[in-house]
Amino acid sequence: DTKNEDTEEQTSLVKKINAQQDWVYDRDSDEYYPLPYINIDSKDARRINEEIEDVLEEEKAFVFDNDLFELDYWEYVYFIHDDILSVVMQIHLSKMDEIVSTKIYTANLDLKDGKELSMEDLLKRKGMAKNGLTLMERALLNEVRVHLGEVDEFTEKEYEGWALQELYLNYKEQKLPFYINEKGTFAFYAHLMDGTYTPPLRAIPIEPDETVPAHDMYEGLGRYKIKPETMALGGFLGYGANDEARAIMALTKAKSFLEDVQIDDLPYLQILYPIKEGRLMDEMHFILPVYKNAVTIVKFVDFLSETPTEDNFVTVNRGPLVELCNVSEIAPNVEITILYRDKEITYSPGISLKDGSNVLPPEIIDITDELYESPNMELRDAYIENLR
Repeated sequence: DTKNEDTEEQTSLVKKINAQQDWVYDRDSDEYYPLPYINIDSKDARRINEEIEDVLEEEKAFVFDNDLFELDYWEYVYFIHDDILSVVMQIHLSKMDEIVSTKIYTANLDLKDGKELSMEDLLKRKGMAKNGLTLMERALLNEVRVHLGEVDEFTEKEYEGWALQELYLNYKEQKLPFYINEKGTFAFYAHLMDGTYTPPLRAIPIEPDETVPAHDMYEGLGRYKIKPETMALGGFLGYGANDEARAIMALTKAKSFLEDVQIDDLPYLQILYPIKEGRLMDEMHFILPVYKNAVTIVKFVDFLSETPTEDNFVTVNRGPLVELCNVSEIAPNVEITILYRDKEITYSPGISLKDGSNVLPPEIIDITDELYESPNMELRDAYIENLR
């Protein structure tokens, strides 16, 4: 175990359970490696001490049910800064003598009253109440880009999407590990998705920056009535996705619109359909999340089957998207989920059989008409040149 405390005299008012011990010490147990015991006489501290045991037992049960894994070892560290106690416990699982998974458990308590501190509490104390999540998103994306190195733009967007998806899901489920580190800085744990079986885990610190907004919204969308519930702009680009010339024109329309709203970003071309059944796609749809760091998750769903089942063919992306999908308006074959922090919508793009309109949920603004206004033909010629 490791501790790191401020050198100044602590001004804590909370009572210790054992006055002779540190705020955190090795609990008495038969375990091979020590478990942390939080030495605070409070309801929250007692609950957290029980949770620490439960977390270890859950990992033991997982290993018992999965013969390929072994519970390698666990360790903990704690830090004290500004009357905040942070405990970080890591449980390492191995496979074939190689660490393949690390479970992180963190707990944060106020030493003045013994109450547990939420992520919002810590961000507020560190001066990041308004824009802490944006700072976390930016720091995570920077770590992913540095880790990936020189890759093409679409590969980068894909792995950025996977990393952000994990961040948002953990945030929504209140499972995101966060703490105050040895320097007194807010930090959180996240995986840097890179396509490997064991993506690297990083402790990512963030510093206050008042110039960073609360949300990274695309600035060029100011002409639209963006409501708090608005998640994206979407439009129908046309039929004939199997025809190269029409597909290029669809990309041209999408890129022309992005230039019109001053977004210097290439739309990710997503072709998703059941290859194994030889079924082709026909429709082309454009999706632009209103937030730069929103995640678009696309998966194939075979609605034509008597027993609808979900295929494992799933893609994740950050940024604008052109989706080539659907054989028939009667049976769309994709589900699209747009995820941003604690907000999420899922829908299947398609065209109404009643009036031919683009079918979208209320959280998406329909821009189909704008996509057909004077596309930049120079962009089309550039796409064609790139294909040669």
